[in-house]
Amino acid sequence: MFVKKYEYHIKEDQIEKFLDIQEKAGEIYSQYFHFQTMYLQHKHDSTKWMEITRYNSEVEYKKCMEMMKGNKELKELYESFQHLLLNQNEMIEEEFTEVKEIIK
Repeated sequence: MFVKKYEYHIKEDQIEKFLDIQEKAGEIYSQYFHFQTMYLQHKHDSTKWMEITRYNSEVEYKKCMEMMKGNKELKELYESFQHLLLNQNEMIEEEFTEVKEIIK
């Protein structure tokens, strides 16, 4: 599995709008590929969020992202998302390979 992780800060009064944007973006993404996303809110800092998304493979992820480049609705949603950030330049993005998952 290919994993993308993002960390960012959302304005406290915009959390509901943030989740709505993510839901709409997820609907668009689901037309292109299968994924699983988890949104985590920091326990002590309600503005701090972590987003973790798992994809079947990095190759599939890159191929589908290329196909979505021209999606106007997705671009508008991303711009709306950026306006919800406390600091638009403070988003951390990282890539991982899932090695093992333990579920009991």
